[in-house]
Amino acid sequence: HKTELEAHIREGIPLARSADFRILQLTENSVVVRGGANENINVHGTAFAGSLYVMCTLASWGLIYSRIPTGTTLVMADAQIKYRSPVMGDICAQATLEPASLEAFLNTLSPVSYTHLRAHETSLHL
Repeated sequence: HKTELEAHIREGIPLARSADFRILQLTENSVVVRGGANENINVHGTAFAGSLYVMCTLASWGLIYSRIPTGTTLVMADAQIKYRSPVMGDICAQATLEPASLEAFLNTLSPVSYTHLRAHETSLHL
């Protein structure tokens, strides 16, 4: 499942390929992703802020996408990030959802519906 999800993201989102996006671990309620250091560097030699945002977004989106029924369209309508400190080297991001929240979200899906799931935190591993 991890390999198929990574391929789907890398094929469907060209930025993921350029950022050397990889899924390191995928469980039912969590995912750990990586973006390459050389592909995501800024003029200061640290990770580019936009790349940090991309890795967090892809982690959250990928985790939810891995659990929704085939054929369901998933759109991330709103996201916020706080940059707390520079990241050196590869970017590793982890998205985790509470099992009860995720199950409640999945139970609201129907063929034509708009629903919301609040993912409280995706963290970067420094």
